Amino acid sequence: MLPLKHFMKSDVATVRKNTAILDAIEFFAKYQISSIPVVGDGNKLIGELSEAYILKILLDENICPSKSVENFMSEPVDFFLETQTAVEVCEYFIEKHKRKVPVIRDGKLVGIITSHDIIKLIVDLRKKLLNHTMILT
Repeated sequence: MLPLKHFMKSDVATVRKNTAILDAIEFFAKYQISSIPVVGDGNKLIGELSEAYILKILLDENICPSKSVENFMSEPVDFFLETQTAVEVCEYFIEKHKRKVPVIRDGKLVGIITSHDIIKLIVDLRKKLLNHTMILT
């Protein structure tokens, strides 16, 4: 099976831990995302901000606009290495009921893999297998 680095998305939106939480909330609304990796210096993965936390924040009447992402992010973050496989990620998605996970190299965020990426990979591989089988017959 192909390593994740061959089909992950490498253009990943991120926020820093010192990003104002209200700015992060606007980012969620604008780009319709469900979570975003939080990175530090050198793109080191340090946390994640999820829509569940965003919803809790929006329901909190005492939200302090000066608070930053650091006050609301989850850590540690589940991740996969770029050398791991789609099968490993697929098993993780099923077990953890997740739909996306960051991909790292040397502790640094290098991509993201989603359940949609895995589905597309499986469909593409099945088409190639079917085409190969048809050529042989």
